[in-house]
Amino acid sequence: MESHLRDLKEVVLEAIEKGNLPRFLYKYRPLNSFTNSIISNSSLWFARADSFNDPFDCNLTEERNIKLSDFKKYIAKLGFSDDVIINNVELAKRTPSTIRAQAIKTRTKTINSYGLLALSENFDSILMWSHYAENHTGIVLCLDLLEDPDFFISPLKVNYQKTYNPVNFFGRETDLDYVKKIIATKSKEWEYEQEIRIMKGSVGEHSFNKSLIKKVYFGCKCENAEKLRIKNLFKVNGYDGIKFLESSVAYGKFNLSFSKYT
Repeated sequence: MESHLRDLKEVVLEAIEKGNLPRFLYKYRPLNSFTNSIISNSSLWFARADSFNDPFDCNLTEERNIKLSDFKKYIAKLGFSDDVIINNVELAKRTPSTIRAQAIKTRTKTINSYGLLALSENFDSILMWSHYAENHTGIVLCLDLLEDPDFFISPLKVNYQKTYNPVNFFGRETDLDYVKKIIATKSKEWEYEQEIRIMKGSVGEHSFNKSLIKKVYFGCKCENAEKLRIKNLFKVNGYDGIKFLESSVAYGKFNLSFSKYT
């Protein structure tokens, strides 16, 4: 297991070195108790796929007509006895609709067993600030992947598409390849998010090294009292060397400007 994790870590580092993965990723957050916990516990929450706000997210359409041979091959891989396999195949022959229903049910359970963390390649999207940082009153955390590459196993760059081909759960090559394809495919309407997802084997909190957070950006509508509180919260929880910046509305442009906050 340790050797496998080292191999995955090398994959992350190599991806950064070759420019296939950015060194810095960003987390947009409102100022609430959950954000306080991120700072206090030095951990981030990896969510279930079915908790996301987009009903199409991680929920691609399953093929209407799944081959009986694919279904048989799948249940055979699970190690059932020949009698069980034969009984299931006979039932599927009589009621073909049960194959697709079973595929959707099993697929959903499989995908929801993984924990997902949504990060962005940008920190200055006015839409992202509006949607995920509570109307520019929140913050954005700048995360340095080189400070804790183990935390970013496994990264998936989201592929934004206008259309897609329905998927076949029972006809896939491997569980992991199938899951990654589902998780990393979203509608092109979400392209502005420039999202990279980190996928872990369990849902819940996962700890990171405090040196991971390099910068904190305050929204242009963030109250000064909140800026001071957040800055102090990082200090009392042992973070060091973080650069704090505050945003403002750029002159004559639909952009944000950032300056050092002291």
